[in-house]
Amino acid sequence: MYINVVIFSTQLVREGSVASDICLFSCVLCHSTDPRSIYILTMLAIVYCLLMVALMQVPTMGRSFTPGRSARQWNSVPVRGERSRRDIHEVEHEEMIREHNGSAPNSQKAKIRGAHERLLTDLFKHYNREVMPGTPTEVTMMIQYNCADYDEATHRLTSTLWESYKWNDERLTWDPSEYEDIRAIHQEVSQFWIPDITLYNGANHAERDYRPAIIYNSGDVMWIPQVTLKSYCQPTADKAASCSLIFGSWTYAGNVLPLVSFSGIDSFSLDYYFSGCPYKVINPVAQINTKLYECCPEPYIDFTIHFDINKNELNSTVHTSS
Repeated sequence: MYINVVIFSTQLVREGSVASDICLFSCVLCHSTDPRSIYILTMLAIVYCLLMVALMQVPTMGRSFTPGRSARQWNSVPVRGERSRRDIHEVEHEEMIREHNGSAPNSQKAKIRGAHERLLTDLFKHYNREVMPGTPTEVTMMIQYNCADYDEATHRLTSTLWESYKWNDERLTWDPSEYEDIRAIHQEVSQFWIPDITLYNGANHAERDYRPAIIYNSGDVMWIPQVTLKSYCQPTADKAASCSLIFGSWTYAGNVLPLVSFSGIDSFSLDYYFSGCPYKVINPVAQINTKLYECCPEPYIDFTIHFDINKNELNSTVHTSS
């Protein structure tokens, strides 16, 4: 009987470590004369063979059998043309992250980012910010006034406002079709020329927030820095004070850097004035002035704003400038 068991077992498990185990059972059976022992060992051999066959069928599905490999070794061998479940999940997770971050190699975002980097290199690799765009370079200017605070003891006015500038720089032009249809970029003003507009009648240096500017493919540059200015006003009997702000280029004459107003827009705007400011602005008048001096043949241009200020009745708190 035990001979039949050995033949049956070797048919089920032809090669590998299982065959050696069957041989071990066979040797034990050959040296045993007790019928009970023979029966027990025979049953154990059959159960063992059936169990090992069942275990080996799982890892070998879709794989070629390799003699001498254990089930653990078979499971570590990748199947040709397929991925393990773990690999598939990892790949899907990585692809999901790339799509979420817009960093897929062939995504449109990656193309635009690459075009943006190439555009910046092409625009600024030979750019000299110390050289103005041309002669003349016309600068359009307007003021959006935000808040006025006045110190009646020192007659000093603190103005918070936005300066809006626009000019054209031919060195900053490009063809959008060559750069993924990019038509405008945001760029720090430290990278290119900006007009040297200054408050002539300022009490000290302006506190200017050098925010980035917008550069269009036509070469037009739009720059809107937020500024805090200090100047002096003339006190009056019927009002708190009469004030003026006079802007102009610090180094360029009017024939080199002419100042102009935005067409169809008020040069001085109170649209964004803060209602909680301690003083209100009334009767504003803005104008461009061209002046000639006996010393010099070239004209000089300034942008001047006149206005009066009164205490804001909506704000009961008295403020003084620092």
